[in-house]
Parts: sequence; C-alpha cells; structure tokens
Amino acid sequence: ASISTGDSTDFTVGLYLVTEKQSAGYSVIDPFLITLPLNDSTGWNYAPTVKPKNQMDEGDISKTVNDLGAVVGKEIEYTISAGVPVGNLTQVVVEDDLQTGLTPATNVVVTYGTTTFEAGTDYTVNSTDGDGNKLTVTFTAAGLATLQPLVTEGTKLEVSFKTTIESLPDAENGGVIENEASIDFGGGIKYSTDPDEGGDDTGTEETT
Repeated sequence: ASISTGDSTDFTVGLYLVTEKQSAGYSVIDPFLITLPLNDSTGWNYAPTVKPKNQMDEGDISKTVNDLGAVVGKEIEYTISAGVPVGNLTQVVVEDDLQTGLTPATNVVVTYGTTTFEAGTDYTVNSTDGDGNKLTVTFTAAGLATLQPLVTEGTKLEVSFKTTIESLPDAENGGVIENEASIDFGGGIKYSTDPDEGGDDTGTEETT
C-alpha cells in the first residue's frame, strides 16, 4: 500500500515517522523519519518516493531431494530453493557442502521462475571447493543484471544438481546423509538450512 503526497492534503511541511506494513515473505524495516520537503538534486522536493530495501524473512531457503531407492552407486538429485530480496543485487552465492560419501555435484541447473540461467555466462560453478565436494554457484555481473528485474514476491531461485552415493555414511552420522545449503546476498544477508548458521531443521534433507 502507498500514500501519495499528491493525493492527500494532510501532508504539509514537517517531520514524519514512516512505519512500513508487513509484506508476506519479507521482513519489515525499522520505522524511520523523513522530512517534507526534502532537499535533493532537484531542489525542494515535496513529493519524494521512499523505497525501503526489504530483506527476506530468515529461513527463506529450503531443500528437496529425489532419493528413491537410495543405495551405494545410486545417483540422487537435490534442489535448493530460496527467495531473493528486492533491491540492488550485488552478490548471489549458493553453497552446498556435500557430506563425505557423495561425489562432487554435476548437472547444475539454475532457474528463477521460467528463466533458466546460462552456466559460464550468468554464473560460475565450482563443485570441488572445500574438502573436494563442496558446490559453490556464484552469479556473475551479467547474471545479477538478468536476475534483478525478475524478482517478484513468491518466486524462488532454484539450483538443482546431481550427485552419486559412493560410500555408506559414517557410523557417527547414524547411517544418514544430511544435506544443508546456504545462499549469501552480501551485506550480511545470508540464509542457511543449517541450525548452526541461524537456520532451522525444516530445510535439511536426510537420506537413509
């Protein structure tokens, strides 16, 4: 919802407290003060447009796995889904540190709604980060420029990939393959399915 200084006679010269309404899927910014008029490059502006840079609610990231009939030698597929904050995107990095016993990721596909991004042009892939099987998908400047105008509430950025179970999980893991992921938008905006990084268990996928 918006209030226009052009449509309302209630706005006069003064100092105003702006309180944002809740929008599903996004956090509300702290209330802030604004003066009327504002002194900007055009002079005295009596009808400023205020665009707060909202952030996604914490935990707006999840994972699914296609692991029917999981056995050693079986290929399984993961999909990471996350909302994208409105505003100027300076960074998008998706990370998935695969558990020991899984091969490095292959067949990486990145989509947003009906748009499929092009590997090497819109994003780069490193599937052997960390201890050798950590997947890192990093958007390029071209990819960010394509993604930013597409951002709409309720649409998810999705990164899907395949990996193969090459050995049984360690006994300390209880015979379970756990998989967690994170997405980093820079500026302190990072979301993870890992409870140790501020996420919760709802986004963690387990394969027995």
